[in-house]
Amino acid sequence: MSIQPSIAELTSKVVSWGEDAEMLATAADALGQVEPHEMTVGLRTDPRTAWTQSMEALGTDSEKLKGVVLPGEWGRLVVRLESVAALPFALGNYPQRVRELGTLVQTEDLKSLLASDPIIDETPKALADWCRKQVDADKMPQALIAAALHRVSRNYPMAERVLGDLAPKVPFEWLTMLENERATLLWERGLHAAAKTLWDSLPDTNPVIFNRGMASLFLGESQMAIAHFRKLADQLPEASAWHHLASLYLALAEMRA
Repeated sequence: MSIQPSIAELTSKVVSWGEDAEMLATAADALGQVEPHEMTVGLRTDPRTAWTQSMEALGTDSEKLKGVVLPGEWGRLVVRLESVAALPFALGNYPQRVRELGTLVQTEDLKSLLASDPIIDETPKALADWCRKQVDADKMPQALIAAALHRVSRNYPMAERVLGDLAPKVPFEWLTMLENERATLLWERGLHAAAKTLWDSLPDTNPVIFNRGMASLFLGESQMAIAHFRKLADQLPEASAWHHLASLYLALAEMRA
């Protein structure tokens, strides 16, 4: 019989990376099951680790990663990204952005943690130039990654424009991924119900199932979230931080069921 990991153990697995891994693991172990403190102080996310995790939305087919290069401005983008509570499994997103575990555990209504009026920003110029080259090359998944990086930069209008231009010509094999990116953009723009409706309409993939569970959890549908995350449990490798974030969200759903 398997034993559900504690919140402290899941915290350690999700956020313990790079130079601060030992310190964070020790801190996580001290959190206990009920009242963990925040763990954002001193946390540094290695940009290459973040990039690798953010590309897991492409799946395990190594062919899909051919020709995908790490943008030179990615490290600067990672440094300025804030912590989030409800993180979709999508290109450009990585689990280490979920850092405020105390807030997640102690907040009764998780919906209150969702952004209702997100700030729109500009894509840094060098990164915008990189994205434009990927879109102009008209190749997959590079063009989708470009749209995702505009979204991560909070340049939502540009992300929407790129996805809209891609939609009529995207090959069938990339269609679900494009729709997952569209739903993620809706979610991060604060259109949470619309995002959930779109995720519910898509074929099952690991990112889609994860996102259905995440959306259900933060929209107050704990039982539905549990069903989605349990379905996902054996499909994500334990070495993946997305596996551990799914386990964390599952534990939060079970606490509220």
